Amino acid sequence: MNIEAVSVRHRTPASIAKELRFEDVRLTYGAVEAVRGITLEVRPGEVMCLLGQSGCGKTSLLRLAAGIEAPQFGRILVDGQEMAGPDIFVPPEQRGIGLVFQDYALFPHLTNLQNVMFGLSGLRRSEAVQEALRALQRVDLESAAQAYPHELSGGQQQRVALARALAPRPGILLLDEPFSGLDRRLRDQVRAETLAVLRDARATCMIVT
Repeated sequence: MNIEAVSVRHRTPASIAKELRFEDVRLTYGAVEAVRGITLEVRPGEVMCLLGQSGCGKTSLLRLAAGIEAPQFGRILVDGQEMAGPDIFVPPEQRGIGLVFQDYALFPHLTNLQNVMFGLSGLRRSEAVQEALRALQRVDLESAAQAYPHELSGGQQQRVALARALAPRPGILLLDEPFSGLDRRLRDQVRAETLAVLRDARATCMIVT
């Protein structure tokens, strides 16, 4: 696994940000070693980009952090609390980690507002609507709340997916190649907009690209 980590520090204090740490983490799929002894720390409020060729294990590392995969060896900690290790595995919904998938994973039969509300099932409906609208406003898509994903451009769909991940106010946010499906001109614009939203959210971020 050959990954280059590029870190960007922000001066603004992180009010909800949490530390994410991997300690000698390993993951295999059969005979394929996807993650080999990775030790990595993402400090609170930090935005870290993981760079590497396709198939080197970047997405697997995000899936491990989110709780979609369990490591065969090593530990994963959030603010010093063990999320995964030899004797423990905290399920994804209890980790306080948001994940934006590469294909955005929006539900086509739901409006954009309903897509964002999907991660707010623990709130009363009126509260969930308010939080979802705030998240859409943060990505400048409040006016498209009642539209459906297929009515939006690729860049707008990416922002809805980002709003859905931000709505529960996670301390850690993971983005899996969020700009890969966009053309070069749109990619630069959406990247700049996304980084601005991440700075405003103040969550610890790990971006695979």
